[in-house]
Amino acid sequence: KQLNPRALSKYKEIMKRCEIEDLMKRKDSYLSGGQKARVALARTLLRDPPILLFDELTAGLDVETAESIVSLVENDADLRKKTRVVVTHHPELFGAATKRIHLTKGKIEITKHQASSHSSEQGRGSGEELIARLGALTS
Repeated sequence: KQLNPRALSKYKEIMKRCEIEDLMKRKDSYLSGGQKARVALARTLLRDPPILLFDELTAGLDVETAESIVSLVENDADLRKKTRVVVTHHPELFGAATKRIHLTKGKIEITKHQASSHSSEQGRGSGEELIARLGALTS
């Protein structure tokens, strides 16, 4: 299927930002874990969703590649303008988060990070309450 010139330009620009322009003609089975993560991120950017959900974005990646992927997510201007929900076992990689929800042994802890102060709200709740809290975070 042929892309119109505007779509093709956006596609190439996103591939460049994700540092995968040289992978455009490779099959999935020939890509490394980091390359697959970048391709998945590029696909997400092409769809331009209002909220980005990342489930274990850095799972299975070496430290250097994981940091590179996180840097791309945190520093990309288009991504910074969007709400990002990141599920991870390595929250230390995502230092720029303004709000964090930790779920440990059935307890929910919400931590808000601001430029000049740090405050926490703690609570416990059901899955329905968590969904309600997540909704409040995006407003």
